[in-house]
Amino acid sequence: MSDVKKNVELTRWVPKGKYRHKKGNEYEVIGYAKHSETLEDMIIYKALYGEGLTWVRPAGMFLDEGRFTYLGEEEVESRCGLHCKTCEWREPCNCGGCIETMGKPFHGECPVAVCCQSKGIEHCGECENIPCELLTQYSCDPEHGDTPKGARIAQCKRWKCRH
Repeated sequence: MSDVKKNVELTRWVPKGKYRHKKGNEYEVIGYAKHSETLEDMIIYKALYGEGLTWVRPAGMFLDEGRFTYLGEEEVESRCGLHCKTCEWREPCNCGGCIETMGKPFHGECPVAVCCQSKGIEHCGECENIPCELLTQYSCDPEHGDTPKGARIAQCKRWKCRH
């Protein structure tokens, strides 16, 4: 098997998501790259502590026995960055969320979800116009907005970084 093919297969075993290093710190794998000279597969990951530095490590080294333990991937729960699983309206209103209902949660059609769906993107973080006026209105609305203001925008940007 060629070295290039072998290295491509290594990345299949390193899914994007959260990992704990054997020394205890947590990181998030956010992407993959090739070394420009050797074509070796590289894992791109960022620290989930301190300044959140971004690191690159050869896939083979990343996979060394016991170096990193996979913790899972943060699930995209909505188009706008809202954490549906902890929303106070989810259970009392029998809300399925905007993704599961194709943009029609309990309160009716959601313009943010419709916008994402019309652009063929999973969430607002994938839009080149983030933060747009519509998302900003939703995130900073005095009655139904985020605490702290802009939390949905920040969440969408975090989701974007993992791709």
